[in-house]
Amino acid sequence: MRTVQNYKLDKEDWDQQCDAGRFNPATTVIIESGPTLTIGAGDSDVVDVFHEGDRYYITAVNYGLDYAGVEVFEKDGTSCGELLLQSDIEHILGPRGVDLHPRNIATRLSQYIGE
Repeated sequence: MRTVQNYKLDKEDWDQQCDAGRFNPATTVIIESGPTLTIGAGDSDVVDVFHEGDRYYITAVNYGLDYAGVEVFEKDGTSCGELLLQSDIEHILGPRGVDLHPRNIATRLSQYIGE
């Protein structure tokens, strides 16, 4: 799994927010020479983007609230699934929990997302 370096985070615009029925704008990941992905990360989450094969893996970690999540997308931007982990973190991620490197969090959590 390799780190994607050329991306930026933004918020969806008002029309997208209304079309999706959200009260707050979602975070978007804009990947250079790639898709724009809408994710469920909050403003205080630390977001990292990785790719492997034909998929993007996006982690969102909140160290203050002690949760971690991963969202997996195909290269064309189609969602493959997502997982948010707030309880049993040590059971799933190990004793270091959210202190693992985001790549390791992506690897460990993505194995629970179906093919």
